[in-house]
Parts: sequence; C-alpha cells; structure tokens
Amino acid sequence: CGMVAVHTTSADLYSRLWCVHEVERAIAQKGLKIAAAMSDPYRSNMAENVRNTLKIGASPHQCLEAAEVSVSTIRAQCSRTDDRNMLRGKIMELDGNFCHLDEVIRSFRIDTLPLDIKFRLIAAGLPLHECGQAAPNDLPIVLFAVSESAEGLLGAN
Repeated sequence: CGMVAVHTTSADLYSRLWCVHEVERAIAQKGLKIAAAMSDPYRSNMAENVRNTLKIGASPHQCLEAAEVSVSTIRAQCSRTDDRNMLRGKIMELDGNFCHLDEVIRSFRIDTLPLDIKFRLIAAGLPLHECGQAAPNDLPIVLFAVSESAEGLLGAN
C-alpha cells in the first residue's frame, strides 16, 4: 500500500493545499511507501534548470532552488474556502506548522529527485547527506559520490 505524487508541467502539485497536506500525512505514517512520478517534460525542465544554473556558476543549493525543490506551502490554495480554512487549521496544529510542512515537502522532493540530477548536484559539490535521507544507503549515489571525491583528490595532486 502506498502513495504516488505525480508531477506534471500542467499543474504544480505543491501549489495545492490538499496535495501538500496529504504528502505530509503520508510521510508521517511510518511504513507507508511514498514515491514520485514525473512526466517527461517536467523531468526535462527540472534537469535543464539545474544544468543552466550550474553553467552560470551557481552553488548546488541554488540549483536546488532552480529545480523548485523548496516550496512555500502557506501559499498553497484550495478551490473551496471551507477546505482551505480546515486544512490551514490542521497544519497550524503541527509542531512548526507551515515551516514544518515546507521542510517535509523539501525533504520529500530531494529524496525523489531523479538520479541524474542528484549525480549532477553531487558533482557540483552538494554533500551526500544533503541528497536525501536514503542517499547514504543508495549504492549508486554513494559510489558516484566516492568517485567524485576521489577524482577531486587525485586531480588536486
């Protein structure tokens, strides 16, 4: 049993209050499998934003911003006023309220970044521990990070 967050270029999942609330609630339930699916155009746009931001000399953290990993969930909307008020009330009951929700969504988005984008960010200097909660246990990511570190050390001599 689980949940899939679907990312497309036609609608921003994280601008919808129900969506951010449901992602946070799913993450809060231990043992529930949560994944992200991305349309090809969405994934391509994200990769292009990261590539272009790196080309101008931006930091890996700025590239995460360009990839729209961070969100401001307090701006998220509902089509129904009653739903919006109810959900905002529930979010305000959380420890850290909207700040907590922003961090949960940011962490989820980093965890579910496509592997090629994570590799590009690691190559640009993003520390492994900032590549998502599962990154230190993800063999391809660890091997890539180690090879990048070794290449940097060998190139320095």
